[in-house]
Amino acid sequence: MKKICLIVYLFLVATFLFSVDEEETSGLSILPVIMHSPETGWGLGAYVLRYREAYDMDTPGLANPMNMYSAVGLYTTEKQIRINISAEHYLSPDYQGILEIDLRKYPNQYCGIGNDTTIMEEEDYTDNSLEFELGVMRDISGSLSIGPNYRVLRSYITRVENGGALDSGFLPGSESFTVHGIGLKAAYDVRNAVIFPTSGYLIQAQSMQYHEGWGSDFTFSKSSLDARAYYTLFKKHVLAFQYVYLFTDGSAPFQELAELCDHDTMRGFYEGRYRDHNALMLQAEYRFPLFYRFGAAVFGGVGDVASRFDKFSSGDPKVAGGVGFRYAWDTKQNLNIRLDISYNNASDRYDDSDQSEMRTGLYFNVKEAF
Repeated sequence: MKKICLIVYLFLVATFLFSVDEEETSGLSILPVIMHSPETGWGLGAYVLRYREAYDMDTPGLANPMNMYSAVGLYTTEKQIRINISAEHYLSPDYQGILEIDLRKYPNQYCGIGNDTTIMEEEDYTDNSLEFELGVMRDISGSLSIGPNYRVLRSYITRVENGGALDSGFLPGSESFTVHGIGLKAAYDVRNAVIFPTSGYLIQAQSMQYHEGWGSDFTFSKSSLDARAYYTLFKKHVLAFQYVYLFTDGSAPFQELAELCDHDTMRGFYEGRYRDHNALMLQAEYRFPLFYRFGAAVFGGVGDVASRFDKFSSGDPKVAGGVGFRYAWDTKQNLNIRLDISYNNASDRYDDSDQSEMRTGLYFNVKEAF
């Protein structure tokens, strides 16, 4: 509880010291990142976000295209390092380029594959990885865009537990590997804003193929569906929904299997705590103002993983939820700094010595989770 109070205090200090507002169509945000979660311990870093309206499409009810560039660097007390650089840039009103580079040195936990894994299966390991992704989206109808995507991932595990599943070398992904994937991505976007939508829908689908024929160490495919909807209940009170389905087919390394959670979906679980060939998640969030630039959110999610789609069961759902605090960093675009405090129902994940701390996750970030 003391750690939660300290982070809330640091969150409030950061919002007052580093607020930046520019003109209505552009902005620059530079802020410190202070975080704590069970898998990372304390983390400190910096986040930079630059955005600018690319074109005025003059389409009533729809958001104008937005160029967005971000960079984040993070170091944690668990000796994790992450550097992420991303860019979404419109080459013309009809073409958008997308670039992401992600570098990690990441001590982590492997808990097995499936929806019924327990704490007894946990193994510590360190994974060094470099990921590069490049795509181009072509506007088809003003709301629908589609285009090719390329991704390469290089992963090298430097530390495993003796005698564990990763130490045996038989588990795909337990030794160094490289995968190259090409695929197609489509998006249908009728939101009224890019950064903080209050109405409309966003549906994104992607399919990637990885094959040994073009340099990949594994042959498999990955597909995803991400559907979001936003409703304004009354002034500045927004209800948001997200549905996510992930599917991996073939002989994929365990790092490329569908995962139940990350920092934006199913907040409250370890990243990679549950993984399998299929993952299904549904989450909702109610966002509302408090006073001045401060707001709050209440969120919850339910999901699970399974070896096949027909193997999903309602008997043991994974549930997570919590509350969040918001500070309007940029009032023109409603760009928020968020601090989320979450909780989950996976009691088998924790030991008796520190249940309350281990059940609680803290997430400090910029922009809404979805």
